[in-house]
Amino acid sequence: MRYAIVSDLHANLQAWNAVVADLREQGADIVVCLGDVVGYGPNPAEVLKAVRSVSENFVMGNHDAAAVGMMDYSIFNDHARQAIDWTVSALDPEAKQFLSAVPLSIEAEEIFFVHAEIIDPERFDYIWDSTIAKENFNANQHLVTFVGHTHIPKIFERKQNGDVTELPDSDIRLAHDKRYIVNVGSVGEPRDRDDLRARYVIYDSDSREVIFRRVEFDIVAYRNDLEATSLTLRPFFLNVYEEVIEGRQFSDSNEGSLVEMKVSHESSAFVKRGQVASVAHLSNSGALLKSAQPSRAPVAILAIAAILTLGALGYWLLQGHEEPIPPPLVAEAEPEPEPEPEPELVKKTTPKEIDAPVVQELATPKPEPEPEPTPAKITKTQDKPDPEPKPTPQPPEPEPVPEVSTKSLEVAWWRMGDGKDEDALVDREGQVSLIPVSSGRTIKALAPDPVPGNQAENSAAKQLGVWQEEKSENHFALTADHSFTFEGWFFIDPFQQPVFLLGTRSSQEDGRGWHLDLRPRAPGQKGQAISFFYDSGENQTQAIAEDLQLNDGIAHHFAIVWDHDKKPDQGAMQVYLDGDKVAATDLPHDQIVGEQFHPFRIGADFNRGKLGLDELRFTRKTLQAHEFLMRAPIRGLSLVKADGRSTDSWGVPENWESGNVPSGVQNVIIGPGLKVQISRSKPPAFTGSLVLKEKAALHLWSEQGVGVLPKTEGRLVMFENSRLVFRTKQESKLGPIELVGKAFIFGGISTSGHHTTRVFASKISGSGELVLIGVNGNTFIFETASPFSGGTRTKPQTTQKSKVIAAADGCFGKGRVVIGDHTSLLIRKDLENTIADDADLILNGPRGTLDTKLILDSDETVGRFVIDDVDQGKDVFTKNSHPEIISGNGTLTVK
Repeated sequence: MRYAIVSDLHANLQAWNAVVADLREQGADIVVCLGDVVGYGPNPAEVLKAVRSVSENFVMGNHDAAAVGMMDYSIFNDHARQAIDWTVSALDPEAKQFLSAVPLSIEAEEIFFVHAEIIDPERFDYIWDSTIAKENFNANQHLVTFVGHTHIPKIFERKQNGDVTELPDSDIRLAHDKRYIVNVGSVGEPRDRDDLRARYVIYDSDSREVIFRRVEFDIVAYRNDLEATSLTLRPFFLNVYEEVIEGRQFSDSNEGSLVEMKVSHESSAFVKRGQVASVAHLSNSGALLKSAQPSRAPVAILAIAAILTLGALGYWLLQGHEEPIPPPLVAEAEPEPEPEPEPELVKKTTPKEIDAPVVQELATPKPEPEPEPTPAKITKTQDKPDPEPKPTPQPPEPEPVPEVSTKSLEVAWWRMGDGKDEDALVDREGQVSLIPVSSGRTIKALAPDPVPGNQAENSAAKQLGVWQEEKSENHFALTADHSFTFEGWFFIDPFQQPVFLLGTRSSQEDGRGWHLDLRPRAPGQKGQAISFFYDSGENQTQAIAEDLQLNDGIAHHFAIVWDHDKKPDQGAMQVYLDGDKVAATDLPHDQIVGEQFHPFRIGADFNRGKLGLDELRFTRKTLQAHEFLMRAPIRGLSLVKADGRSTDSWGVPENWESGNVPSGVQNVIIGPGLKVQISRSKPPAFTGSLVLKEKAALHLWSEQGVGVLPKTEGRLVMFENSRLVFRTKQESKLGPIELVGKAFIFGGISTSGHHTTRVFASKISGSGELVLIGVNGNTFIFETASPFSGGTRTKPQTTQKSKVIAAADGCFGKGRVVIGDHTSLLIRKDLENTIADDADLILNGPRGTLDTKLILDSDETVGRFVIDDVDQGKDVFTKNSHPEIISGNGTLTVK
């Protein structure tokens, strides 16, 4: 039996329609709803009716109970209470009667279904972590319990010895000697800032497989429905969409969907025992019928179903198949007018609309295609009598299509930094050699070092290089029979014309093939575009994302994914930028040529400006974002709002996603642009990681506040333009730091933190730049060798003086060191290579608290030495050569 388990729909009709279409494609037999069908969203009656049309298996959620008067919802916050009051007025008596009669839990042999918790289902407490999960495991003996409520999909696994481990939301086969609690996530209120798709789970009770599903839905249409009501709440996912995709200001009303209830283990039951049945048994009469349909199903879904059915019929008639035709996924419907096109990031274009770069191939003879047997397609059938085939006229013989090469290439990974600039670009396994058309030059690495996911060392990248196959080998053709993923890193300065990144569409005479390109800013837009483009010779299709910041001086990760069998007769072209899917479109199989006509190419001669490429990888399958060559996002407890004027915003429970101040054992994430301060609070010992997202700031006013900085087990992760501000008078030591982007650490600020020492006592990793801001008398000490590659820079607050001390070999990592105004650098005795041999040492402006700008108590070698923007050339420098700049008995050698 295949169960589709959905939860927390929250009156989101667009998300439900998308999910119900997906679960049909997944072959679900029974739908189980874990509650919170209503609340927050603008279509409670419609969503409830739609779910009831495909299932009779419901458990009660806290919003359902509140909407029918079965619990006191005074514990909800203002926005959530307003949404419940509105929902009450939107439901008719029959809907309320239904919701009031559903049980608190359902069991089906070794499976248990409940909305929030096992211990007291009527209390609706949250299963946030392994400690709470362990208590819940003791409340039943089922193999697997499915829950929702937190909106965060994850798994808790209990071993025979009682140990409980938290696992990510990855597909898993359940072991017979363990037990599990599976949070299925939310259909209508996704709360993952990095993935705004609706979430649910498929569970196959025969194979014991748990499959996490992610489904895109129309957020703009949802917003239109929401704004047509009097609801004031704007859900978290909508705020994120408007901020990230549309560039709007993040609304503070997100608290309504993130911190809805104040619940603890000490809370009493909110739904009284006896008001509703505690446990019910699964109803087989609720089996998902193939003919059932959700109310108000989108016309697009009906149209797709009709196309699939007609396509299957046509294919069966033409091929003389004796297998039965699968029934349609959606019931037949009366014809409806064509819907207006929806505003999306996805765009299909006609040939006249497309202005995409085509690259002239090298003058090499076109190879004869090598034959490859066409793989047989496996058709999933149902246990029904075979229909008698009807005679049909034979179609005309199709023109022969050249078959692709028999060679099979599973992975090709071009490291970009290997070899000399003029050498061929050879993949890691030595299978594909791309000859240099324009060799370009070596630059510093764009991808992180080491490369996340495999820890490969990454020392360099290539700029303005062009490489291609000597002849077309058909490894990289876009076909209806094979999927692929191309990913890598790029860096681009401002450009005024399209930039070709890579692809097989590389001839001006014959544009057949695919490519990935960057486009300049379109009229009326602030950003650029990235496009995955396919040309069959007769049809042209592209998945394009527009108004993106691509030329912002930051290295970006890209991925294009060709999913050849997303649907029976069509695949999907998908574009990812920095791990987020930004565009997608379908490509019918009958519009695919199936042959690679031109050599595969990376880069183009006409590319202008600084185009850098790094760590390019081809994989013959559809990779998920967590499998890309980029760091996986850290999960944890998030700060979702903060009053920047408050000096103790850390200690306010309402500021946190769970409604609870962090305990110190979990990872903590300070959201983008938020300023959090710690003064009176006394956080417990911190063992998790602390993440400061883009432009986030953490101000530490007290010695107790410094305790939130990870010391050993976790790390401080700093994203672009994040800030850590010390305002304490005591010496402070920092643990491990990861620099994802340029990050700022303030030794003090205003009148606080003067004459204090800040010690980097553990290694610093990542590719970001570390910027130190000193106040009067600050000292920064580097005590550990570090691998970070972004370099170190100092800047003063006004004209206040400070100093930096190098106390370990390799302590400045692999990047350049810039000692700015009113700062001195001291390199202690008995050290070597505190600065990388090929890195720059740049001294700008007046000295700091020491007698000179640079105190050399050891011998040091650097790649370049610059004083006040003047390159000093290659030489050996000492206190004798620059007595006003350098002191100490060491030497500085420039190679």
